[in-house]
Amino acid sequence: MQSRRLPATLPNVVRYLVLLKVSGRANYIDAIERYFVRIESPSAIEEKLGIPKTVVKGVTQYVRELFRSTGAPPSDERIKQVLEMVLPRIGAVNEAFSWCDASYVRCRICGARVRFTDFEDHIRRCHSNVVDEIASEIVRDIVSEAMRK
Repeated sequence: MQSRRLPATLPNVVRYLVLLKVSGRANYIDAIERYFVRIESPSAIEEKLGIPKTVVKGVTQYVRELFRSTGAPPSDERIKQVLEMVLPRIGAVNEAFSWCDASYVRCRICGARVRFTDFEDHIRRCHSNVVDEIASEIVRDIVSEAMRK
């Protein structure tokens, strides 16, 4: 793939996937991958991963919206191509928390104790710079690789 053919939405998609991974939502990334890359239905994903199909539809629709926001037509084939470039790199990203008990986690960045259900918002509000740094590094890596080809 030529570097000039990289989609304008690449940084936004990478940032969203990094946010999910850092905040402990790797299962959502798996759902996105199963939907767009493996072409599984939301019902099948719900059965395999235990994520409600309404959530699967929500996260996959958000990925489509990221493409649409840059004027790119959100074809599932194009989304699949982008995900195939990005997902192997997202796997190397670490979660930014450790469990305190069944409901709370400790942020590894600032040490705050936060409900797990609120942790994604905590990362978005307090540590967006960390997400941006990780996402930028991944995008640079993808662009560099594309230029070598």
